[in-house]
Amino acid sequence: MRVFAACLLLAAAAGGAWAQAYPERPVRVLVGYPPGGGTDLVARLIAQPLSERWKQPVVVENRPGANAILATEAVAKAKPDGHTLLMAYATELAVNPATYKKLPYDPVRDLAPVAQLASAPLVLAVHPGLGAQSLPELVALAKAKPGALSYSSSGNGSVHHFAGELFKLRAGVDMVHIPYKGSGPATADAVSGQVQVTFASVASVLRFVQAGRLRALAVTSAQRSAQLPGVPTAVESGVKEVELTSWYGLLGPAGLSPDLVARLAADLAAVMSIPEVRKGFDAQGLDIAQGSPAAFAEFIRSEAAKYRRIAAAANIQQQD
Repeated sequence: MRVFAACLLLAAAAGGAWAQAYPERPVRVLVGYPPGGGTDLVARLIAQPLSERWKQPVVVENRPGANAILATEAVAKAKPDGHTLLMAYATELAVNPATYKKLPYDPVRDLAPVAQLASAPLVLAVHPGLGAQSLPELVALAKAKPGALSYSSSGNGSVHHFAGELFKLRAGVDMVHIPYKGSGPATADAVSGQVQVTFASVASVLRFVQAGRLRALAVTSAQRSAQLPGVPTAVESGVKEVELTSWYGLLGPAGLSPDLVARLAADLAAVMSIPEVRKGFDAQGLDIAQGSPAAFAEFIRSEAAKYRRIAAAANIQQQD
């Protein structure tokens, strides 16, 4: 028994020393989307300060394709030494498991949550020519003309699509979903009036709302957005249980040692406290999240369950 206990102590000490020596070479942060998108921007906001802290390059590697499945699978299969990490969006961890019958990874079994970094509400915005000055007026208009209104999203099975379908379910209205290949064209067609309603990120619509080219009626978060403080939440406007946010977090492959997960989480917390980093997140309309790896793991499970319920109720599916 004494020998066994001594071995445990030596193993713990070795693990702690190994975590302190991390990283031994450049660290890759995989992003499942092209450069310039929200997930890519979050990864790049933390990459440079982490490089300075670790004295090793932190390289953001874009691997777009298949709703970020390619990048997520690559991290899930990587060696669990902390040198290959994933900057993930809600899609990889909650949406895909709810909409694909088969995935080459299991977000709970194959990935190790390190930290949630940020979240942001979605905005329900309408073309100014639509006769709706508030969310109750939009609901009344949609109920008076079932199927006559259309809403845009960044794509079938996207977080924005889920927000639109959740709104329809909770408000009891019928609107036609028009999926686009990205937030840019989805917002552009709402600005031009090709669609009457859009669900988009704050960053995507903010300048159009400020210029009067879109009218923001509600946000889908529990609290109002700091960038749009005059815009009420959907719940405040009388449509209950419409709470759905974009969120981002860092994960590694399953098998990361607890010491290394703790080290990564502590270093991320230090980086997220840097004023310049916080300003970068604010500029993107993102709220910085705080919490432990365990809290992030529980959040992922909760969000995955929420998306499964919405997908079942609205019959949202992706082709395998």
